[in-house]
Amino acid sequence: MEYGCRIWDEQGYIMLDTTDYTARLVYSTTKAGNSSGSDYIPEADGSMPLVLTTPESGSALVVSITPSGILTWDPIIRWDGTYLTGTTHIFVYVCDERVT
Repeated sequence: MEYGCRIWDEQGYIMLDTTDYTARLVYSTTKAGNSSGSDYIPEADGSMPLVLTTPESGSALVVSITPSGILTWDPIIRWDGTYLTGTTHIFVYVCDERVT
C-alpha cells in the first residue's frame, strides 16, 4: 500500500502526487497578526510553491504565494474595523520532482 498525498484538479487530473514529488522548506518567518506585506522568494519562482501557516496565538494571517514566488500576507479585519491579533508562523515549501 502506498502512503502520501494526492491532489486532483477540477477535471480529475492529479496535480500533486507525493510518490512523484518531494517538498523542500525554502523559507520560514513569523509575522505579527496586524501586519501586511510581501516578500520575493527566489527559490519558489517557477517552481510549485506551497505555503503553510500556523497561528502561534490568536488568529492566522491571510497568506498566499504566486507561482512566481511572491509571498503576501494580510491581517484579518473584523466587522468593526479592528484587527485580530496574534502571531503567525509562515512556511514556504517547493515541490521537487523525484529522480528515480
